Amino acid sequence: MNQYLTRRKEVAKTLDVNGCFISIANDLIVRSADSHFPFEVNKNFLYLTGINQDDSVLLIIKTEDSVKEMIFIKDIDPVMEKWVGTFLPFDQAKHISGCEVVLPLSSLQSTLNRLVTRTPIHKLYLDHHKNEVNAQELAMDRFMNKMFSNNLIPVVLHQHVIHQMRAIKSHEEVEAIRAAIEVSKNAFEHMLRAKKSLTHEQHIQATLEYIFKMNSASPGFDTIVAAHKRATILHYVENNKKIESNSLILVDMGSKLNHYSSDISRTFPHQQTFTPLQKKAMNVVLDAMEVVFKLCIPGTPLKALNQAVLDFYKVRLVEDGFIKDESEVNQVYYHGVSHFLGLDIHDVGQYDDTKLQAGHVITVEPGLYIESLNLGIRIEDNVLITNNGYENLSQSIMKSVEDIEAFV
Repeated sequence: MNQYLTRRKEVAKTLDVNGCFISIANDLIVRSADSHFPFEVNKNFLYLTGINQDDSVLLIIKTEDSVKEMIFIKDIDPVMEKWVGTFLPFDQAKHISGCEVVLPLSSLQSTLNRLVTRTPIHKLYLDHHKNEVNAQELAMDRFMNKMFSNNLIPVVLHQHVIHQMRAIKSHEEVEAIRAAIEVSKNAFEHMLRAKKSLTHEQHIQATLEYIFKMNSASPGFDTIVAAHKRATILHYVENNKKIESNSLILVDMGSKLNHYSSDISRTFPHQQTFTPLQKKAMNVVLDAMEVVFKLCIPGTPLKALNQAVLDFYKVRLVEDGFIKDESEVNQVYYHGVSHFLGLDIHDVGQYDDTKLQAGHVITVEPGLYIESLNLGIRIEDNVLITNNGYENLSQSIMKSVEDIEAFV
């Protein structure tokens, strides 16, 4: 059975009778004048339909007798296609989504009017990501204002249902992540081979992203290339400085392929070898990874992974002389060790009380940041939780001191 059809059936089970679920693909956002930012599809809509086109809408209507699905996509416009490219054909949308009813967007308003008056619809379930921080108007807000301006039907936010589904990855999703990781591996190795000629941070970024593009992939997020003390800034993305001699270089990058991303961090020396101090710090972080890997089994609370790193650092960093007292740990390690990975880099899923389950894909990324020593280290792998433990999906991307020195 079509995977998108299967997922929609699961959503339908969560609806009350005479309920209507709505998900939209997102609309284009104006950048300036007549230009737009690159389109970014609502990942929930993509997850349920496989369709990656703006101005698309999914309806799931549940009655006493049946469940109906409808997808609305842009009307074919031969004149507009000469300017912006071919619109998704209706037969192709049916094939991709497994939905038999694919209709032109121009018929959406009349269809909704009929549903409300004839079915009738008693509740609207919205795939809506409310922005609670700044009350920014989002695509679903605009949709509701346009289509339901005088709405008296109760509304339920329902995106959490899709999020729970997305948290457990299917075999096909794991393989998509694995393919993205392979592109990142190729990019990292290509960059290391060219490292002697790469004198600036932006040179490294360009080399990595060149390999992404050559493999039909794109950056899943803003690539970080941070040398020297700049590597102690977690989200340093300027990537515009000359690389100092004998410095460590932290690269946080991930290729996105077929909508699924990898998220890989590696740290390596600008020279051919690590200094003794750099090697010592690298091994602390690598050992912290091993502590976390041992906990990557079904049933482990997600928050226990980060606590394990903190407990390890409180002892090891004092022993190795990187801090004087365990109370200083938060000054040299100040982010979480793990997040979910999938259609989004920081993928959906409950974090506070979640226990690891088979099918979760998470990152394992301990770091160590000591500005006074010009040391910024982060090493990150992508891990699949299995029934019996875990599989390190990025195991083949070199990370140890010995392997990196041997390669370069």
